[in-house]
Amino acid sequence: MTITTLMQYTIKLISHTQAPLDLLLEADPSVEKINAYLPHSHCYAAITSINQICGLYVLTPHSSNTIELMNLAVYPDHQKQGIGTTLLKHAIQTARSRHYHTLTLGTGIFGYQLPFYQSLGFTPTYSIPNYFLNHYSKIIYESGKQHHHMTCLSYSLE
Repeated sequence: MTITTLMQYTIKLISHTQAPLDLLLEADPSVEKINAYLPHSHCYAAITSINQICGLYVLTPHSSNTIELMNLAVYPDHQKQGIGTTLLKHAIQTARSRHYHTLTLGTGIFGYQLPFYQSLGFTPTYSIPNYFLNHYSKIIYESGKQHHHMTCLSYSLE
């Protein structure tokens, strides 16, 4: 399963070198962190009919049973069109087709991301206090609030 067609987009596996840094930074503001996980990851991009990447997701294997969604991003001018939901569903299918048992991810404890992931079946498993303070040099704000803690979620693929 490397290509999926949706409306005017296709989702396909791309090389990590083809993943646009500005898009990755929409979901993860650390170039250092992105550069650390990207070479060991699988990148899938939503590509428009005029061959432009409009969204992507990145999966990083952690064991033979667990793979992590490290990044899911859609350019702002393509948001609110269902691309993020389609990418997340594709990530779940991809992880399942690669015979992983669990898909995990980490996100902030507020904002639209947590309910978005939960609406598609992810369940909170644990929190990491002060994660964003301890692991990012830049303060991360969303809707005027500073992120401190990370919530980790999982999705059973069995």
